[in-house]
Amino acid sequence: MKKLIALLLVLVIAVSAVSAASDFEIEAYGGIGIEFSNASGFKNVRVSDYARYGSAEGSVLMPLAGANGIGALFTVNIGAKYELLPSIYVLGEACIGFAGSGTSSVQIDLGAIYVLPFELFPKFHLGAGAKIGFLTYTKGLGKTQVMEGTTPPVILSGGSINTGDELSFSSLGIDITPIVDATYQITNELAVGIDMGCQISIFLSDSIQGKRGDTTYTIPSDPKYFYESNDDYPPTLTTFKPEVSMTGFKANLHVLYKF
Repeated sequence: MKKLIALLLVLVIAVSAVSAASDFEIEAYGGIGIEFSNASGFKNVRVSDYARYGSAEGSVLMPLAGANGIGALFTVNIGAKYELLPSIYVLGEACIGFAGSGTSSVQIDLGAIYVLPFELFPKFHLGAGAKIGFLTYTKGLGKTQVMEGTTPPVILSGGSINTGDELSFSSLGIDITPIVDATYQITNELAVGIDMGCQISIFLSDSIQGKRGDTTYTIPSDPKYFYESNDDYPPTLTTFKPEVSMTGFKANLHVLYKF
């Protein structure tokens, strides 16, 4: 998170420097907002190396059922836009979303906005456009727990899982967001505004990671490692396909400054 904040500050400095060294005007903006995530398919799962070690298996419980549901992420965004053609602006934007329990998102978008002419309201600008970019999402899942009657660690192809390891779910994909943007000009340089839209997320990959101390590992997605969350022997295989969507309403309040 600290690296991302530093990156945003570098972007602000870079925008100011480019604008000062050139003849064209750049509008830099920053603000806060909200977006939503919807997690499904999470369940309490017994992770075991039974397929490899049989009766000498190791097992731990991943208590993930509570991760399902809709959650809100509060966002901080920063960006810049430039009037490429009359009333047509191109923009670049970075957005960080965060919620409790280690949940966060990062988006890097490019886009364009067409500003409608309103001669009766010279200080009010209404525009429509779209943004597209890369999206990452991380959700904290708590810690692994001991399974009664079994002994950790669980030895998998990517490493071992032990009791008390921290768990998280990560996804990587793209976002497409049609938006409506409204801005009120306070002075020639300063304005305030809001943009709203329906974000469409398309996640291309996801994984569950474990962390023990400074060691981070990925839990393999091979179904032979996932069993019903009980201490039955032999354990019963189960289906396990968690996923997260960030498709839905998104809004940002922002302040703009023209360099």
